[in-house]
Amino acid sequence: MMSSKALRYTIKTTLRPSPQIYENLFVLDFEATCDYPEQISPQEIIEFPCLKVSGKTFEVLSQFHHYIRPICNPLLSDFCVARTGIIQEIIDNSETFESIFQQFRIWLHNNDFNNRCVFVTYGNQDFERLLPTQCQISNIAVPSCMRKWLDLKKCIARATGHYPSSLKSAVERFGIKFSGRQHSGIDDCYNMVSIMKLLAEKGYVFN
Repeated sequence: MMSSKALRYTIKTTLRPSPQIYENLFVLDFEATCDYPEQISPQEIIEFPCLKVSGKTFEVLSQFHHYIRPICNPLLSDFCVARTGIIQEIIDNSETFESIFQQFRIWLHNNDFNNRCVFVTYGNQDFERLLPTQCQISNIAVPSCMRKWLDLKKCIARATGHYPSSLKSAVERFGIKFSGRQHSGIDDCYNMVSIMKLLAEKGYVFN
């Protein structure tokens, strides 16, 4: 299911990516409720973006993107709004996680997610902490396909010898201009794809 934000491609080059193990890579980056200096507990997912990326060309083939209405802490903090750019009105008019997750499962099925596909995140917190917490809140089992993933930070470290910090700094280290807004989940996903394509063109195999 497409959002109002159209598919876009951040890297265009004549170089051919090296052959990959995975047929498709599903790039995901949650945004969640948050506050500062004291963190909200529990944190709930409020933006759910995922891009299906070809393991041959590293072009984006399909996009899933929805905002989610939290139930434990329904009012966003000023810090969260400033950080993510997600305003209260968007959240108030969104569906809960249970509904969006069901739509996501259908999207995965329609996009042929199989054992030759893998999820890619930037760091481990999306699948190690945020998703299990959210599924516990929503009384949903974490699907087996979402219990393993590739951490793009570690991929970058293996390929370059440098372990990155923020996604923005990682993008700029590769000589790419960061596209969109930092901590917008969908923008972060597209910037991750830009890095992945460059790594593949330099011979890196995602595994």
